[in-house]
Amino acid sequence: MPNYTVGCKRIIKSSDYYPTLALSHVTVIRDKIVDIKDDIIRTDDGKSRKLDLLILATGFKVQNFFDPLKVIGREGMDVTVRWKKDKPISYYGITTSIAPNNFILLGPNTVSKNA
Repeated sequence: MPNYTVGCKRIIKSSDYYPTLALSHVTVIRDKIVDIKDDIIRTDDGKSRKLDLLILATGFKVQNFFDPLKVIGREGMDVTVRWKKDKPISYYGITTSIAPNNFILLGPNTVSKNA
């Protein structure tokens, strides 16, 4: 459950979000992820875990895209480095040709500064 006052962060308008997180087969891992290989993550406590789904809730600094994550795309290209060098480009704001299997919310050109 959240440890902050309602309204201090974005409000989740859903009646099934928190109950889903409480299901016996669902685990929320809040430890720092230090490595991801295929479907296994390793956290800074030394544990390795096999995943069905990985959701990276990194916050809402939309202008920084993936920071502080390092997203490596096709041919070993660092997406953040490329986007800092060139103009960020995405397909409908959800994916990019650099990393086509990486789906994002609020990708390039989807949020205006006055939204």
